[in-house]
Amino acid sequence: RIEKGSYYINNVKVANANLAQKLYVLKKQSTKDGVEILIHADTAMNYSDLDPLLRAGSQAGIQKFKFAVIPTK
Repeated sequence: RIEKGSYYINNVKVANANLAQKLYVLKKQSTKDGVEILIHADTAMNYSDLDPLLRAGSQAGIQKFKFAVIPTK
């Protein structure tokens, strides 16, 4: 989840610098083939906040990304 420029994996805040490592560990722990990232973000999110997550996923070897846009209130 991306919320106000912060990143959360399984509701735990993760520093930008640790995203790739955390995603890599989660991918290795998974028993599923073709691990994917589901990105939750609101409509006010800046694209610049998305880029580090896409790069981290790529560095972790994840090739599938899905997006879920959360409407702003």
